This record gives sequence, structure tokens and C-alpha cells, in this order.
Amino acid sequence: MRKLILATRLTALALLLFCGVALKAQVVTTGNINGVVTDPTGAVIAGATITATDTDTNEQTVTTTDKAGVYNLRFLQVGNYTVTFKAPGFGEQITPQFVLEVDQSAERNAKMTPGGGSTQISVQAERAPLLNTENSTIATSLDARAISDIPLMGRSLTDLQQFEPGVVSTSATSSGTVEVNGSRGQGNNYVLNGLETNENINYGQTYNVNPDAVLSLQETTATPSAEYGNVEGGTFLTLIKSGTNQFHGNAFMNLRNYLLDAFSWGAKHTTGTIAPRSPYTDYQMGGTLGGPIIRNKLFAFGDYQGVRNHSTSHGFATVPTFDERGCSGGLPGSVCTGGTTADFSELLDPYVMCNNGGTAVSGSGTVSPSNPNCTTSNGNSKLIQLFDPFGAAPGYPNNGFTPFAGNKGIPINNPVVKYLFAHNNLLPLPGSQLGINGAVFNTTGNPIIDGINTNSAEPGAGNVSTTTKAFSHTNQYDVKIDYRLSSKDNLSGSFSYANTLGYTTPTIPINFPSEAPTPIKIITFDDIHTFSPAIVNDLRLGYQRYVNLAAATIDTSGVFGTQGDSVLGIGSAAGSAVAQAYQGYAGQTQTAAGTQTGTLTTPRSGAESEGGTSNTGSNIVENTFLYADNLTWLRGKHTYKIGVNIGRYQQNNFYPGNDGSLGALLSTGLFSSNQISNKADPRYPTSAMALKDDTRGYAYADYVMDRMSGATIGGVAGPVGMRQNRNAYFINDDWKIRPNLTLNLGLRYEYNTQIHEVNNKYVAPDIITQTLILAGTPQANAYCGGCGTTLVHPFYGGLVPRVGFNWAYTPRTVISAGYGAMTFMEGTGANLRMTTNPPFQTALEYAASVPDVTGVTGTPYTEEQGFTHVLPGAAASGALINLWDLHVRPAYVQTYSLGVQYQMSNSLSFSLKYVGKTGQHLITPGSANELPQPCTNPAFVAAGNPTGINTKVSTITTDTTVNPNGQSCSSSPVFVSKA
Repeated sequence: MRKLILATRLTALALLLFCGVALKAQVVTTGNINGVVTDPTGAVIAGATITATDTDTNEQTVTTTDKAGVYNLRFLQVGNYTVTFKAPGFGEQITPQFVLEVDQSAERNAKMTPGGGSTQISVQAERAPLLNTENSTIATSLDARAISDIPLMGRSLTDLQQFEPGVVSTSATSSGTVEVNGSRGQGNNYVLNGLETNENINYGQTYNVNPDAVLSLQETTATPSAEYGNVEGGTFLTLIKSGTNQFHGNAFMNLRNYLLDAFSWGAKHTTGTIAPRSPYTDYQMGGTLGGPIIRNKLFAFGDYQGVRNHSTSHGFATVPTFDERGCSGGLPGSVCTGGTTADFSELLDPYVMCNNGGTAVSGSGTVSPSNPNCTTSNGNSKLIQLFDPFGAAPGYPNNGFTPFAGNKGIPINNPVVKYLFAHNNLLPLPGSQLGINGAVFNTTGNPIIDGINTNSAEPGAGNVSTTTKAFSHTNQYDVKIDYRLSSKDNLSGSFSYANTLGYTTPTIPINFPSEAPTPIKIITFDDIHTFSPAIVNDLRLGYQRYVNLAAATIDTSGVFGTQGDSVLGIGSAAGSAVAQAYQGYAGQTQTAAGTQTGTLTTPRSGAESEGGTSNTGSNIVENTFLYADNLTWLRGKHTYKIGVNIGRYQQNNFYPGNDGSLGALLSTGLFSSNQISNKADPRYPTSAMALKDDTRGYAYADYVMDRMSGATIGGVAGPVGMRQNRNAYFINDDWKIRPNLTLNLGLRYEYNTQIHEVNNKYVAPDIITQTLILAGTPQANAYCGGCGTTLVHPFYGGLVPRVGFNWAYTPRTVISAGYGAMTFMEGTGANLRMTTNPPFQTALEYAASVPDVTGVTGTPYTEEQGFTHVLPGAAASGALINLWDLHVRPAYVQTYSLGVQYQMSNSLSFSLKYVGKTGQHLITPGSANELPQPCTNPAFVAAGNPTGINTKVSTITTDTTVNPNGQSCSSSPVFVSKA
């Protein structure tokens, strides 16, 4: 075993000297006991033997006082302790038991009384060490008992983060991500047993420990020692319990169930039958067990926690009515597999479009423009007349905006629509025995006519009742082993695992949920070696693997799989559909388009289900490696701590952007609307006049006719592998100038390598030459000399100081002050990194040419064209290219504090502290190619300044102020790749 430990140390040293892996934040996972030993006259006693005993494991740590009577026991496992003092000619003294917390320096002084070798004195009246008398760090620790006594809704340990002053959450309902003393939430550092457990792309906590397994939770929020780094907010350190000489454990189960819930006040005071409670079950179960494997030598601890959430909800979905499917006159129970033309006459029926909460409509089902219920607050009609912009009119054979008579005869051309109409198992027909919005179907006509909800102001609203089921399962466990190899070596190792998965069944089979499994594995190893009473070393190794597969969709119908676009004919005109990595088919999206000309009314989007998914989910696979070594040397009145931290980030992710990996085709109503606002125009239809100039179209009508207004799809080039190293070296000196005055001095150096991609899929836009610069090419060397494959310059100025003092003004009063600077390289998220640039991320957003009154007939997109066909004159609108400042650098954050502590009793103390913080060089995303003046300035545009800035260039900088006046004026791309 000793050879194994020696090999481990040599391997770690080799990694430190020869591997270019990066640094993680050094944190303290142990505690210290120190003090001064004197005789009754106050003279110091040198050579006194001090023994600290962990009363849970009977582990003893021995040291002696130096010539100044000072002792310092370092790297003690957190737990319950007594301290024994022995010196020749003096009676033995034993302190009462006390709790040693993480990173605590518990001061236990002794005034020894002359006596024989057998004299033993138990000191009971001494103050418990509640005050921090060693440093100026601002931190709060919660031990296992405190955590157990605090009710935690959902057993989420993160809810405890706000118990520290200065820690706040912007969420009104849960803690979520917290901000520490005004810092950004992504700047926090979450640590388990010494290993950082952050998600390093978007930044957040990966692993939430079972609260019953926690030995200690420490929150460090300001002026830390030089051991702490890689953070601009707070450090949240969690330690898992250890086994002891006594077996100990617990078991729990927490059950919530809809049968235990009371009806709400509103449900009990409604008219009619009380709606049933939606079934759900939410329970958590688990337990802990710890004890000895070999008493006083080898200990084990383990825990398990499981969460099971199941719920069922009843609701309503909206599907196309029988008329819209081309089966006019159909009623619930009828057979319909789709016709050749659709009937949208419901859009002109006041019984459908004009009711508000059941208010009666005057008239007998005919168009009644004078009815106030059919007029919006701005005077427009609620009724919708559909137009054919390609219809014939005098002088305009293909641009006549001809009304569809009675909104009938709408051609069903969309291949997706035809397929879904023909398969009722995928797109259910209107009708359900559960009724619609509380009303039971009545085949005589009211309140349901043709599967139409007459109470909703839109056709078919809620015309299919649905039952959805949701589940979420979490399993997690921790195992920790502690081994006292010898009086000089204490070993500790832990393994943690968690996995969460779940999804909600779709309301109809053409929606595609994501299961999003999230497995996490964490391994830590710690070796504390005592070279001598004055020199102790702490070696830590760690590894975390975090996976989140949010992009993995599920086809519950079993029809589409990864061939959905091909099954439906999406992209068939291009020869073949875009290859799919995930199940489902491209999203079919209705959205209301903006007004096009004059004072025309905005077209309206329908509520009819179209299904599909653009699939904007991301897959993340991260590996975090850690090596940390901390040497403490007690020399006279100085306690020196020297350390190195080396770690490596492997960030592998698939990010499709906001447009999704499967993309979406959009219908807006622009191809069924009237663009003629001039009533003197001979083409202006009398039907529009009758409707009080309501000329808007209907998005679902566009969709049925296969007249799409646009297509969008995100980058589908596959995953990227980003890498970053972080190295840090520190030295810290706690100088005990006087027994009651300690000066804390520290210096830390951090070097964070810039992010690079393992296959050089990193691209920077050169604004000067308007070219795209690929990493690893000769152009990259000319663009950023000495940058390597990162395309930004390295930063070597990571030297930060720490200074503070701690003065025990009286035995019960402590005054402290501190200052510390920290550096932190923010993550930005995947969407702002240069891995999302062309040609590796080929996001496309195309807008169809829309017909207008000047004779432009326009050209719609079609499902058959999919995402591989570009129409003549179509604009690549909204493309985004990311550019990082060549001299981007880590944030520089400074904190300073002044505080006082007062101990009122052995169980009560209070503190009052002031904390200040300032930050420079924070990551700031902005627009790199904004106009220097708004494009609404006529003189600026008339002077020939550029107006074609539609491709957006996002810049990531830590020094430049973003121009707030930039605007884009027209559709014209800025960059053309010449690489």
C-alpha cells in the first residue's frame, strides 16, 4: 500500500511538471486547531505535547509547541474533537468536545497548572470556539445538525445558499442560481469534497447532494485566502459524511399525493360539478449508513436518494375542423381522411369568431358587421376574409388579391397536411366524450358545430380532449471510504453518481418530447501526509463527467423515427430531405406576421396543431480533471501554505442554435391576406369594405395551401470539442504577530488558456477583410499572431494579491478586515462561442418574397423545398456570426471587508460586517457591426452610408463599450466566406 501511495505522489508530480493541463480552484476541505500554551504566570511552554482526538473515529493527531509556545494542527478531518495538553511538571488538561468545521481555525489555548504526571484536569468552563480568530475570510458553515433542522422543500441543498448574508436569488419561487454580493450567478464555484462540480459551458451546479449525507456546507463570499480562486462570486463547498467507529444511519420517505390534497377554494365555489383533481404522485425516499470496516482504521459511508414524480393531466388540444380538412358537414364520429379543398367559412361566422365568454350574438348565423361583439377595440372586424394574392384582376392577371368566395375552395396542396389528414391516428379528428371546455358534444349543432368551439373566437379551439402523463425519475448515491494508513497518512476517496430522466407524453402523436437523461459521475481522492509536526501535505485528485442529452427526441407514434421529413415529403423537391440525427420532423410553425403596408391589420395565427419540432435542445458531455497539492509549513509565528492547482476542461457539445437541428417552416397569413390599403384601387374588394377594412389573412390557411413565409434551421454540422486549461499557484502566510493579532498575506497567480476546439472548428470573422478566419490556417497566423488555434491572444496578467488581519480585541470580541482580488474567465454559453460560426454551424433563416400592390407577385416557400432550396432574391436574414475581442481577458474582481464578531455565550455569537466589491473586464456581448448612427437619420443614409447590415456580428469583449444606437436598415449580408 505504501508503494501505491508513493507511486500516486510521483505520478501527480509528473503531471504537474510535464502535462499542460489546467488549473481548478483550490479549496480547503479540512479544519485546523491552533493555540498557545502557557503556565499560570503567562510564560510560554515550549515542547508541550498536543493531541487532537476525533471522538467519532478515535483518530489522534499529535504535535508539539514551538519555542513561542505555539502549536498548529493542520488538515484535520471535519468532526467532533477534544484536545489534550501535556507538559513535564504540569497536570494534563483535556478540553470539552467541540465541533471542528470546514476551513475553521479553532483556537484552543491552555494555561497549564503545575502537578504530577498523573494529575488530569478537565476544562469545562472554557469558551467554545465560535469566533474566527485567524483570518479575514467571510464565510458561513452549516453542519449536519443545522442542515437537518432546516426544512427543505424538495430536499434541495441549493435552497440553503441564501442563508449567507449577501447571497440573493432573482427567482421569487426558488433559490435557483444565486448572486453573491452583486456578482453574476455564473461566477459561483460549486465544490464537492474538493472537486469543482460546475457545468462549464453555461455555468451552474451539476450535482445536488442528498442533504442527509452532508457533513458540512460552507459558503465563502468575500476576501478569501490565496487558496481560493477560479471564482468571481461565491464558493459553495459541500463535504460528505464519513464512517465512524459506531454504525449510524437513517431512512426516510416523503410522499405527496393528489388524494391528500384538499380542493381549492375556487373549485369548491364553482357552479356545476366540481372538476376532479388531476392525479399525481411525488415521493422521495432514501437513507444513509456509515460505520467501521476496521475499527480505528478503515471506515465507510454510503447514501441513496430516489425521486419519483408521476402526474396525469387532462386538457384540450386544437386540431383542424372537419371543414378545414375538406370534409364539410362532418360531425364528431364522422369519417374523414381529407379532401382536395378546405372550407374556412368558419372565419366569417360570428357564432365562431365573435362570442366572448358565451355572450349571445345577434342575428342568425350570418355575417353581421354591425354587431359590436364582432368588432375589436380598435374598430377592426373579428371576422376574417381570405384572399388569393395570385388571383386575376383587371390589369393584374397574377396579382389581383382576389377574395376566396365564402372562404371556400382553399386548395389543400401541402404534402404534410395531406399525410396527416389521411392518418387520423396521428392527427385526431375533432370530438371527444370528455367534451370541449366543459361542454359535452351535441350532434344537433350547439354548442358544438362541426367540431367548432363557439365560445373561443377561433375555429376548433380545444376540440380534442387529451390526457398527458409526465414522469421524472432521479437516482443518486454516494460512497466514501476513509483509511488511516499510518500515523502519517490519511487517505479518503469518494464516488458519487446521479441520473435524472423523464418526459411528458405529447398531447397528440405529432409532438416529440425529449427524455433528456442527465448522468453524472464524480470521483475524488485525498491523501494527507504528515512529514513532521510542522510540515503537512494535502494531495487531491478528482474527476467529474457530466452528460445532458436534451437534444434526444422521442417519437411516441413509431411512424417517423429519424426519417420524418422523408415520410412527409419535406425537402422532396431538393432530391432528399435533410439528414436527421433525431426523431420527429421539422417544426410546422404558425406565427402572426407584422403589418406590411399602410394601416393594414396584422394577419392572424391559428391554433390548429401542426406538430413537428425544430429541436433546439443541446447535448453536453463534459469531463473535468483535477490535480491539487497544498503544503503547509509551520515555522515560528508563521504558517506558510504553498499550493498548485492543475485541471482540465473538456467541453463537448452539440448546439443547434435557436432555430433547432430539425428546423421549422413558418406560415404567417401573408399569402392569404389583402395587401391593398387604398380603397380607390380597383382591386380593393368589396368584401374587405364590408368588414371595415379588415384585410388580415390566416396562417393556417397559408399552411394548408403550402404557401410558407420562411424556413429556418440551425447548425447541424455535428458536435464540437472545446478545451481549456487553468493553472494556478499560490503562497499564503498567516503571521501571528501577537497571540491575539494575525496578519494574512497571500499571492496567487492564475493562467487560463483561451478556449480552442480540438479539430480546429473555430472561426473568427475579420471585419477589415470581411473574411472568415479558420483556426490552424496561415490566415489565422496573420490575423492573430501568436494566438495558436484559439484566435485570441493569451493573457498572462493573472497575479492577484490577498491581504487581511484578524485582531482579538478581547477574548469575546474580534475585529477583522481584508482585501482580495480574483480573476475568472466567464463561460458565455455555447451560443456566443466561435464554434457556432460558418462553415461549421450553418444556421439559415430565409424569408419568402411577399406579394405587394406594385405588381410583385411574390414567391412562397413550399414544404417540398425544405431547407436546401434557396429562392431567387430570398434574403438570409438574421444570420449571426460571433467575434471575440483579440485581447479578451478574465474578469478582475476586487472585494474588501471590515467586520466585528462578538461571542455572547458558548452557543451564541453575532457578527456585523461591511463588504464592498468592484469588477472590471467582465464579459460583454454586443454588436460588432452596428451603424454609428440610427438608420432613421435621413442625412446619414443620404450620405451613402451602409444600410445593409442584416447579418449580425456579435462581439465578445472585456474592454469595449457597445454602441446602443446601431440599427439594421435592410436585408443584405455583410460577410462572405473566402476561406
